[in-house]
Amino acid sequence: MASSSPSQADLQLQLQPETESQMSSIVYEIEKCKEQSLEKKRGLEEAKEQVEKAAYAVLEMLNNRA
Repeated sequence: MASSSPSQADLQLQLQPETESQMSSIVYEIEKCKEQSLEKKRGLEEAKEQVEKAAYAVLEMLNNRA
């Protein structure tokens, strides 16, 4: 007596394209987040350099006043 329900192998074959599509979307989102993180990191490094330059300029001005 044959069962009318699909086998596990059939279900896996049916789900494979959907799973691959979802994985592609996840990988794309991860890459996008990595790029955004790198951009933020560069921005923070630039801001840090500007603050350091300003702090050294203030220290130099204070040292020259003495």
